[in-house]
Amino acid sequence: MSSDNSDSISEGLKTNKFISDLLLTTSERTLTRDLQYIWTLPINMSNTKSVTDTNNFVGYLGAFTMLENYEYEGVNLVQLFSWYNLLVYKNQYGQDSLTRIFENYMSRPGNVM
Repeated sequence: MSSDNSDSISEGLKTNKFISDLLLTTSERTLTRDLQYIWTLPINMSNTKSVTDTNNFVGYLGAFTMLENYEYEGVNLVQLFSWYNLLVYKNQYGQDSLTRIFENYMSRPGNVM
């Protein structure tokens, strides 16, 4: 990979709304009360009724789709985020869960998730 190509990939990820808006936060596990670190978006993913949240969610969907063009260590970024969501959120819906982002992606023909 040339330096110019790597710079454009890096710049593309830096300006991606989904990536740039991800927040690292802590969450308390219900049963053990242990703290865990989670990546989430700055909107309530289980309730996007306001116009602002809906617009942000649509922007995140579009930006997430653009991640199909990028890989890390040979694995597509969309696939990596889907595994993360499966491990951390068990593909369940919730305020911080990324599951809603994957609905459109998972319903596509030929998807292997």
